[in-house]
Amino acid sequence: MKRRCEVCSTLVAMGTDPVISSGPIRSVLIEDRVVALCNVHADEVLAEGLETIASLRAHFAESGGKRSLVPRRAPLNRRIFPARPEGRRLGTGRREGERAQ
Repeated sequence: MKRRCEVCSTLVAMGTDPVISSGPIRSVLIEDRVVALCNVHADEVLAEGLETIASLRAHFAESGGKRSLVPRRAPLNRRIFPARPEGRRLGTGRREGERAQ
């Protein structure tokens, strides 16, 4: 699944036309969350020096509203979890006579 800019996707869901960058999505680490942003929004975050999720949500707020354009919960990003040291779990088979492959 292709990741989209979290701010732009919220603007599309609201029915407004976002500023869409034609470049790749950049992953920006803020506190313990990886935020997916387009080049336009990522440059804005870095220029403002936003370091907390609360400041990020306050910066990207609706014009004339109280809601933030950044969702509270991030989509699950498996890369932030370390790999299992023992590798993937292997099943023992469905029946007593079967072997795991």
